[in-house]
Amino acid sequence: MSESRPQIEVFYEVDATELKDRDKKRRYMRTIGLLALYFLIMLILYPYIFELSLIVLFILLFFLPAPFVPSLAAYKITNYGIIDSIKDRKIPLKPEFRFIANVERKFVSVFKGRRELFMLYTPEPMRVMRILERVSKIAKPPEELEKMELEELMKKEGEGEVESKQ
Repeated sequence: MSESRPQIEVFYEVDATELKDRDKKRRYMRTIGLLALYFLIMLILYPYIFELSLIVLFILLFFLPAPFVPSLAAYKITNYGIIDSIKDRKIPLKPEFRFIANVERKFVSVFKGRRELFMLYTPEPMRVMRILERVSKIAKPPEELEKMELEELMKKEGEGEVESKQ
């Protein structure tokens, strides 16, 4: 009996490094702006509530957008999830993720709840968003795919034994 690995299907693959580089200034300005806002909130609150201002700031940070959002330019979208081509990381897609395409800046943002997890740069943001929405509903890690295939194989062998006994 030969061991078979689950097949990884690639639905989309891109290297959009030049798009990410062109958008670098906007990403940096967003980060600087949000950090300045958080610092300003702390400066305004500190004279009134002293040390409690830090607690208030941490609570606000929970509800306000994150200043640092990772972005990918070279990646593959597979039946497992997203594979970062540069760092060779695997990012599983889950059904609770939301996807929002920014057509002007050529990226798709991946959200979990209200928190932006990462951005995927692509020349086709609407197409990538549709692919991600479909894949997030069916994506399974390779371990789960192997487990499912093993269960199916055992089920078939069990049925074969039942048929041979009759």
